[in-house]
Amino acid sequence: MHHGQFNLVHDLDKIINTEFQRPVSIDGLNEVERYIEIKADEQESEALALHFSVLSISKFNADVWLSLDLDQHVYARIKFSADVLQSCVFTLEPILTSITDGFELNFLSDEQMDTYHLKDYTLEFDRNIEPPGIITDRTIDLGAVISEYLCLAIDPYPRIKGVDFENINSSDSDSGQTASSPFAALKQWRGKT
Repeated sequence: MHHGQFNLVHDLDKIINTEFQRPVSIDGLNEVERYIEIKADEQESEALALHFSVLSISKFNADVWLSLDLDQHVYARIKFSADVLQSCVFTLEPILTSITDGFELNFLSDEQMDTYHLKDYTLEFDRNIEPPGIITDRTIDLGAVISEYLCLAIDPYPRIKGVDFENINSSDSDSGQTASSPFAALKQWRGKT
């Protein structure tokens, strides 16, 4: 790979990760959970919607509980929710979906992460949870992690209830013509006002 290309990819990755940042210091954490509430503002929601290729994201917020175990792993319990507006893959009509989800995650320091990788992902935690996040300079970025999980929760092929490929590809009751493909059906639909 050309050195200039690597820098461009690295720079793009840094830009993407700045859309929704919530750095939190781990100083002062202990075994007693600390509660943090996180909310995306309008500008952050617009940037995330653009990045996730959806029409809009609103009411994106999360409840986070953080604690530190004896091995200095940061443990996070996270519940998040958001309203996501997308286009139906068949009709292009807007669909509003309310997403509510949650996950648990450990965060490790660079040294702990090296050990984790050396053990070929067999490091066992007290809880059966996702692969770890990274602690950088005694700070974790909750925004980046939560936005990644929101992206995973968004339906990549949203469709209006009752509309599917068979309905789109069946005969049109008004014209009596059969659409030969979903694109032909969309063409017919766009012609209606």
